[in-house]
Amino acid sequence: MNVRSSHRLFYLILAVPFGALLIHSPRAAAQLAPIEPVSLQVAQKPKTQQLLKDARARVKAGDYKTALAIYQSAAKIDRRNARIFSAIGYVQAQQGEFPASVAAYKQALSLDPKNADFHYGLGYGLARMGRDVDAISAYQTAASRNPRHIEALLGLGVLRARKSDYEGAERAYIAVLRADKKNAAAREGLTAMFIEMGRTEDALNVIRRAIEKNPKNPRAHMLLGVALMRSKQQQLALDAFEMAGRLDSQNPGIQVQISKLLRVLGQASRAEQAAQQALKLDPNLPDAHTAIGDVLADRRKFEQAITAYRRALKGNDSDAYTHYRLGLALKANGDKAAAEKALEKAKELFQEQGNRSRLQAVEMALDKL
Repeated sequence: MNVRSSHRLFYLILAVPFGALLIHSPRAAAQLAPIEPVSLQVAQKPKTQQLLKDARARVKAGDYKTALAIYQSAAKIDRRNARIFSAIGYVQAQQGEFPASVAAYKQALSLDPKNADFHYGLGYGLARMGRDVDAISAYQTAASRNPRHIEALLGLGVLRARKSDYEGAERAYIAVLRADKKNAAAREGLTAMFIEMGRTEDALNVIRRAIEKNPKNPRAHMLLGVALMRSKQQQLALDAFEMAGRLDSQNPGIQVQISKLLRVLGQASRAEQAAQQALKLDPNLPDAHTAIGDVLADRRKFEQAITAYRRALKGNDSDAYTHYRLGLALKANGDKAAAEKALEKAKELFQEQGNRSRLQAVEMALDKL
C-alpha cells in the first residue's frame, strides 16, 4: 500500500466518527460537522421566540427543509440576531448547500465577529467547497477565539496534513489531546499522518494506545491494520482488519480492505468472499467492484474482470488504479485498442497524483502493447 492510498483509507475509516467526515476522498473528509446553535438568543418579539422554538423542534426531527424556512422567517423579523443566521448556516450545511451556508455564517459573523463557533461553521462550509486555504484560516480564527475548540483543531489537523504541513497538523492534534486526553479522533489523525509520512513505528505506537483506551473502536483497528501493512506484518494486519470487521459488520470498506489483503496473501477464495460481502453491504461501492475484478483477473477470468472494473469506474471514473487494472485485463483479453485507452487514462491520473511508481508500471504496460 503506497502513501497516498494509506491516507485515503484513513478518510474512509473516519466516515463515521464526527458525523460529517465522509466516505469519499481526502477532500470530502477534511471537514467536521458545524455546531448546531444550542441556545438561540431570546428575541424580544414573542412571535420570533415561537418561530425559533418551532425551528429547533424541526431540526431535532431531521426536517431541515422546514426548519430552514422557519429560521429564514425569523431572520426577516429579527435581522440583528447573529445566532439565527448561524442556525440558517447550520441547516444549509446539513442539506449540502455549502455556498449558502458560508454566506449565512458570514452574515452571523458580521453581527458577532468574535464567536468561535461561527468561524468554525464558516470553515466547515469552505472546506466542503474545496477552499482549503480559506477553511484553514477560518479554523485558525476559531481556535484563536477558543483554544479548546476541539472541532476546529481537528479540522486544522486534517487539512494541514493534506497540505503536507505535518508540523502544523501535529500541533493541532496535540492541542486536541491536551484539551481532551481521551479524544480518539486526534489519535486516529496522528496515526494516519504518521503513516503518510512513513513514520510507521510512531503510527503503531499512537494507534495501539488508542486501542488500549477504547478496544471496541473499529476505526482504530483499521488504522492499526494499515500501519501493520506498511510495516509488512501482513498476517497481523489481517487480524486487525478482521477485528474491525467484527466490531463494525456493516462497514463495506473494511471488507474491501480484508479482500485486498487476503489477495496479497494468496487466499483468492476468501478474498472474493470478502469483496462479495462488501457488495452486499453497498452494491454501488466502486472499491468493492475493483476488488472483485482483481480476484477474477488473477484467475484469468478476464471478461468478468473487465465487467467488474467497468462497474467500478461508473461509480468513480477518477480511480487511476482501476483504469490501470482494466487496461491490463483488456490487453490480456486481446483488445489492445481499448487497453491502450484505459492505460493512457491511468497514466494521466497517476501523473496528476504524482505517483511515480504506479506511473512507471503503466508506462511499462504501454510499451509492451
